[in-house]
Amino acid sequence: MSAGEARYSEAPEGAPSPGYTGQQRERVRAFERRMRRPTALVITDPFWVTVEREKVVEARMALKRVHVLEQA
Repeated sequence: MSAGEARYSEAPEGAPSPGYTGQQRERVRAFERRMRRPTALVITDPFWVTVEREKVVEARMALKRVHVLEQA
């Protein structure tokens, strides 16, 4: 790889990644659009004012794993 070539991965092995294709970029944008509404619903829910400020992040991270815990 020459000094002017972009490398999208810090991994030393293998060839440099060319980055996302146009189709992949569009899929990522579509996914991000779909996630905005549920994200907004979760972070603005009145429940979060009942959680101690220092524990909000921990509680939200636990919420992400609820479906895994319910399956066990």
